[in-house]
Amino acid sequence: MSDNYDKITFLYTNIGRGHPFYLDGIIDSIVRQGNVKYVRNRNDVFQISKGISLLGWKLIKWLYFSGSQDGIISKLYSIIRKQNDYNQPGFLIKILGRDIRKKFSSSNNPLVVAHPLLVGILKGRGNIYYQHGEVVTPSEAVVGGLDKVFVPTKEAAQPFYEFGYDNDK
Repeated sequence: MSDNYDKITFLYTNIGRGHPFYLDGIIDSIVRQGNVKYVRNRNDVFQISKGISLLGWKLIKWLYFSGSQDGIISKLYSIIRKQNDYNQPGFLIKILGRDIRKKFSSSNNPLVVAHPLLVGILKGRGNIYYQHGEVVTPSEAVVGGLDKVFVPTKEAAQPFYEFGYDNDK
């Protein structure tokens, strides 16, 4: 990286077991290489969002944790998750993304995210990097409109190739 390279912003969802740690790994690698000067800042959807958008994020976090237990909430969570298509703008993306789009849409600095919902929210922004840290790639994790996708294995990359990404991305 050259010294005139744009600084990198990291946007966390802080939902789930792995997502909060995926970006930490990238930041740790940058720091270990002595390139900490390229890290602009770390943001969190819960810090950025206000009002109904923040309530939506809190509901999603509650559903995620409640959905891991047996019962009606688990079934509801499974139905909602299977119907997710972050490639199609919809009510969920509009509400959850209101404040996130306000903050990040006008910038073209590199933005690294670790959840496909954030990619759907910021679709069309450009300079978005998505870390898909899971070894399994469910269909809702494959989102278009990215500059780069980071995956842990060749098998995890396969659905992205099938979607139309090439090896350079």
